[in-house]
Amino acid sequence: MKIALVEDNGLHQAQIRQEIQNYFDELNEVCELHVFDNGSDMLDHYYSVGGYDLRLLDIQLPGMDGISVARQVRQKDDKVLIAFITSMTAYAVQGYSVYAMDYILKPINRISFRSTLDRARELFRQRTEHYISVTTGDGMFKVDISQIYYIETERHAVRLYYTKGSFHINDTLKSIEEKLKNAPFCRCNNCYLVNLAHVEQVKKDVVIVAGHELSFSRLRYKPFMEALTNYMGGTRR
Repeated sequence: MKIALVEDNGLHQAQIRQEIQNYFDELNEVCELHVFDNGSDMLDHYYSVGGYDLRLLDIQLPGMDGISVARQVRQKDDKVLIAFITSMTAYAVQGYSVYAMDYILKPINRISFRSTLDRARELFRQRTEHYISVTTGDGMFKVDISQIYYIETERHAVRLYYTKGSFHINDTLKSIEEKLKNAPFCRCNNCYLVNLAHVEQVKKDVVIVAGHELSFSRLRYKPFMEALTNYMGGTRR
């Protein structure tokens, strides 16, 4: 789990950092924690680290306040978990506009803070089951599996097509296929890995996916049709 902590108070920053470390150490789980003194620095790091799973934002920050930082975060990422750290409850109403999952009151109460981490960890677990991490020239990104149409290999490059367009990824089709082994994907030939949920029509030599005609190979036709039949027949995963 990748967490960003934005807190300008050195004492509170050290306490929260220690609580997070102890929490994940006790679970024997890895947590990548990035700590910032202000929101601007955290936003600047957005693309270089491939985003965060949880952002813990102090509300009263130098320069841009935590609510404003959260609004900018939401413009880039509508899935990330956000929790505010504050000594004042008056900001709660504003927090609803950025879908904050929780408010952590200062001084930090260990039991309450761990309860927030429990919730974040469970939400993260549920969400990661439906996402795949891919690497591009701009860094690592998470893509909602249900939004992927198909993945194509072209001249030693791999392109992912999804609801928002397409982009190249730094991986092999075989590796992506392995990552998606528990999702309803199947090859229609050696070049295309298709999301069965987006198959619109099957003809003798092509399968139509989101308006794109993808050719079948003779050897792939039968296993593809078997996989599609099983998926449409109710064994959907």
